[in-house]
Amino acid sequence: MDIQSVFLKKMLLEMAKRKASSLHLSVGSNPMMRIHGRLISMDQEGVLKRSDIEKVIQSFIEEEEVAELKEKKEIMIVKDFGENFRFRINIFFQKNNLSASFS
Repeated sequence: MDIQSVFLKKMLLEMAKRKASSLHLSVGSNPMMRIHGRLISMDQEGVLKRSDIEKVIQSFIEEEEVAELKEKKEIMIVKDFGENFRFRINIFFQKNNLSASFS
């Protein structure tokens, strides 16, 4: 398992543990979770770099989804992570960098 998959799994598990409604990944920011309507910074994870987010997204996105993302600059997909996690994921460009929101 690569480090990006480990990072994503850790974030999704933390999201479930805290009963967060969403997880937001953006370049130049710490990962953020929405808990009871408030965005909470996951400071311990550190500021995300462009390469971090690109690698996390590449760890689960399919070829045809990559093509659609390049064409439309935004996609909405649904993915299962393990047996217990199913997320709607919005992947989009923000200031020419990839960002993702899991809910």
